[in-house]
Amino acid sequence: MVYKYEWRYQHFPVKADEAGKEFERIEKENGKVTAENLLDSARPENSVMHDCFEWNDTEAAEKYRLLEAKNVINQLVKVVVKKDSEQPREQRAYVNINPQRGFGIKGDYISIERAMSEEETRKIVLKRALEELSAYKRKYQEFSELSKVFSAIDELGKEFEKGELDES
Repeated sequence: MVYKYEWRYQHFPVKADEAGKEFERIEKENGKVTAENLLDSARPENSVMHDCFEWNDTEAAEKYRLLEAKNVINQLVKVVVKKDSEQPREQRAYVNINPQRGFGIKGDYISIERAMSEEETRKIVLKRALEELSAYKRKYQEFSELSKVFSAIDELGKEFEKGELDES
């Protein structure tokens, strides 16, 4: 089998193929790759993975707290009970409206109601949702049992591109 490694959204200061070879080495030595054994392999300054991590403890602590804050924002949901529905429905309380993605990109969050009521932010939220659905499709594309779901994702993407995606 011929393959190569690539970074998905975020890019790191190491070539993806070099990182992939290091992951393969770690898996061969440990039976699996974990965050812990990846971090341990990156500790030596001459490690191919070393520059993927922040080694200044003060800066690393602040970055970690920012990730925790984003997680707190992302985990807050509203439980909506509609009169015509017996089952309560969870929805995200706040959404990121920054059109850029990736590690280190500032998250700008507003309430889902506000985001969906303003044309510009509505487009950003819908575009991101469709990108996430496309990522789901790529991840599971080998499962023919999901072909109807994939077709629906493709159709929604086409409607969005044409500006025909409605609220129904």
